[in-house]
Amino acid sequence: GNNNIYSNPEQKLKQIKNEQEKTKNQINLSKQKEKEFQTQVNNVEGGINEIQADLDDHLVKLDELNSEIRGIEWDLEKKKNKIILLENELREKYAILVDRLVEIYKDKEEGFISILSEPIDLQDFINRWKLVNVVADKDAIIVENVLKTRNNIIVEKKEIEEEREYYEHLIEKQTTLIRITEKKRSDLQEIYNQKFTLLTSAKKNTKQLEYLLRQQEAEAKMIEAYLASLREGSFSGKFLWPTVRGRIS
Repeated sequence: GNNNIYSNPEQKLKQIKNEQEKTKNQINLSKQKEKEFQTQVNNVEGGINEIQADLDDHLVKLDELNSEIRGIEWDLEKKKNKIILLENELREKYAILVDRLVEIYKDKEEGFISILSEPIDLQDFINRWKLVNVVADKDAIIVENVLKTRNNIIVEKKEIEEEREYYEHLIEKQTTLIRITEKKRSDLQEIYNQKFTLLTSAKKNTKQLEYLLRQQEAEAKMIEAYLASLREGSFSGKFLWPTVRGRIS
């Protein structure tokens, strides 16, 4: 019969009970680890979410800066075209003015005319023009106005260029900030992956230990049943061993 399987069932039962205690302790430790890793995973995940939120903000800001600079480029283009138009207008008006001046002073001030015929600074020309007291002449006033407008627009263009430089600098800073934030996120993601792996393996370990405990409990029950049958004297030599469900891995 099967009665010789355990030469010393009491001893065997005691041993299994000890093993059970050990397994229970190991399960507690493993669950403790699980808890720790879960906390770490949650913390890192929280950190990743915060960084992702920052990154989203930074990207929105970059979009705003980019559209701002597109507007500035558009303004600049308009100013450049305006300057070209005004310079063309100035050339035309200047030519008319010189023609009129030549007409007026045809007979005298030849030296002055020769100076005026040379391409000189327009403002300088206006000043000389005033010297010869034809300030009231409408052509002179027109030229002066065109010149003023052109000069104002050149100043505006310079201001816009400075503004563009300022925005380019901001965009550069923002791009760097995004790069740094992306690096932070990928570093944290790496840590998250490590912690998650540890958590997964702790969970697996707990499951294996719980399975082992069930096997030990089943074995203890068998021995207890066997001992009970001996005590009751009902052991007929045909004791049926209960089968343990599942497979030992």
